[in-house]
Amino acid sequence: MGRIAEALRQRVTFGHRVEYHLLRRADIMMPDTPEPPSLRDDHAHFVLAGEYTLEDAIERVNEGILWCRANSIRHLLVDIREVTGFPSPSTSDRFGYATRWAATAQGRVVMAMVAPEHLIDAEKIGVMVANNRGFVAEAFTTEQEALRWLRTKGSMPVRS
Repeated sequence: MGRIAEALRQRVTFGHRVEYHLLRRADIMMPDTPEPPSLRDDHAHFVLAGEYTLEDAIERVNEGILWCRANSIRHLLVDIREVTGFPSPSTSDRFGYATRWAATAQGRVVMAMVAPEHLIDAEKIGVMVANNRGFVAEAFTTEQEALRWLRTKGSMPVRS
């Protein structure tokens, strides 16, 4: 179970919203989510569901990346299949969030994202931008594909 299980300190309910407060080196709050983050055999698993603006969804994923980096958790699977509230991001949106996530990861987090097909650009512009900035990331439509890919990244050098 390890770091994430140890990191879960308490659950605080505000109305219908649940926040999971985590103990971390950098005292970073994990985003609001109906499902707590979990540590699977070899990766952190973060599910983002519900209605978000694009900016809020980008920030939540960024916080998940930051949390992994702060806790030396190398592999992150982000599942956004149940996110609603915004259309498919534009090319400039993809460039912006990929650049931001790459800066946050600092080469120390590898991320597989599971998203609905309509949110994945056919040319994978965001993936290309992220990879060009040292952020090893990929997007998939199924969790099985994402896990298979993420597990192959275990031998890749990641900055320490």
